[in-house]
Amino acid sequence: MNHFCDNFHPISRMTTITKLIILASISHLVVTYCLL
Repeated sequence: MNHFCDNFHPISRMTTITKLIILASISHLVVTYCLL
């Protein structure tokens, strides 16, 4: 039921997108730090 509700809640979708953006930025920072 929780997964079913997530498809209809924009807030849950936004938090998922935000988590993906945070993970992407963190991985980008790690790659940049390793290249230094």
